[in-house]
Amino acid sequence: MKDEDVINKILLGNTGSDPKACNEWSNRNGEDEADIRKMKNIWDVANPAFRPECIDSEKAERLFFSRISKRCKKRRIASFTSLIYRAAAVLFIPLLVSTIYLYIQVDKDEFGTVAKTAYQTITVPFGMTSSVELTDGSIVRLNAGTTVRYPVRFDKKVREIELKQGEAFFEVNANPEYPFIVKAGDVNIVATGTRFNVNAYKNEANVCVSLDKGRISISGMNSSCSVEMAPGEVFSYSKVDSTYSITQGNVYNNYAWIDGLTVFRDVKLKDVFNKLEQKYNVHFVIVDEEIKDYPYHATFENESLSEILDILEEGNNIKCENIVKPNNEVKGKKEYRVSVIK
Repeated sequence: MKDEDVINKILLGNTGSDPKACNEWSNRNGEDEADIRKMKNIWDVANPAFRPECIDSEKAERLFFSRISKRCKKRRIASFTSLIYRAAAVLFIPLLVSTIYLYIQVDKDEFGTVAKTAYQTITVPFGMTSSVELTDGSIVRLNAGTTVRYPVRFDKKVREIELKQGEAFFEVNANPEYPFIVKAGDVNIVATGTRFNVNAYKNEANVCVSLDKGRISISGMNSSCSVEMAPGEVFSYSKVDSTYSITQGNVYNNYAWIDGLTVFRDVKLKDVFNKLEQKYNVHFVIVDEEIKDYPYHATFENESLSEILDILEEGNNIKCENIVKPNNEVKGKKEYRVSVIK
């Protein structure tokens, strides 16, 4: 039996069909039972195969509370053979940049029938980005500091995902009879097949939707009205006074982050520092208030934070100084003091 076949049996839990071959492989490669078990645990986490209709919610609840009552011990995972490492690493990488939760929601329909829906919540920390492919084939790209919640499997009537915080770019698989809904606070976006970006960070005053392709409708906004958007338009909803506007513009600037670009077009410097905080997981203390309103125009691609700060200093007569103190970190973030050079 080929090594690949043995590896597949181990990772898929089918060793019982040919235990002799699996034992010979583990002995030949120096893998003991504990290492193989660790390897399979990583595989199972990195490559989940959820089937909501087969989930026993009561058993899952008992197992969940049983596990959180025990203290987790940190252990180093022994190195695997190079073949196993390459296979698992590809799937394990996304888990390094996001936190994933799975839970079961039990609802009753109008006839009293119990329906179980498995939901998944993904959180991407500041300083990183990630992406997820939904069961309908739609792709969601997640910017730094983003949390989304969606059912593991969509029902037969609607595809719905909640953007709880942050920014996401949606490439929706076309299906006119199967609407795709994004909920972002007070704003509901309905699409069928389209590409659009939604910026809904909690610390920002506006929710912005930028449409690249297709058509979408937007509702909610604490009113009964609904607005239609065409490609090249930007919708902005104020969380302060519940007003909204639609403008034409270069919408790519708003989602260039999916290509690794950071684009600023006639924005205030305070907004530049906000974006840098999200992308690089740092914190800026702006000492001189006048700096916040400085206009700025630039595009950054592969520059490091240090290089960007050098450019900001040269073009704006400011100084970005790393605060070096015993307690200079805010929730694990490096902190910088920004001031005018006098």
